[in-house]
Amino acid sequence: MELKTAEQIETMAEGGKRLAAVLEQLRRDVQPGVTTLSLDRVARDLIVKGGDVPNFLGYRPAGARKAYPYTLCASVNNVVVHGQPSSMS
Repeated sequence: MELKTAEQIETMAEGGKRLAAVLEQLRRDVQPGVTTLSLDRVARDLIVKGGDVPNFLGYRPAGARKAYPYTLCASVNNVVVHGQPSSMS
C-alpha cells in the first residue's frame, strides 16, 4: 500500500469534485429519447472546458486495433455496462 501525500490527496479531491460536476450535469441531461452519443458529447465538452482530459477517450489497450473513440462507456437500461455510446435512444 502506498500512502498518499497531502498534495496528492488534495489533487484527488479536486479531481473528484470535477468529476462529480460532470456526472451531475449528465444526470440532469438524461431523459427518454436522449442518446448516449449526445451525452458523450456533453461529457467531453464539460471535461475539456474544465481543463481536463477524458480518460477513456483514446484508450488503446495492448492488442487493440484502434483506440476507444468516446468519452463515456454508457448503455441504456439492461444493456451491458461497458457499451459504446450510440445515436439510438
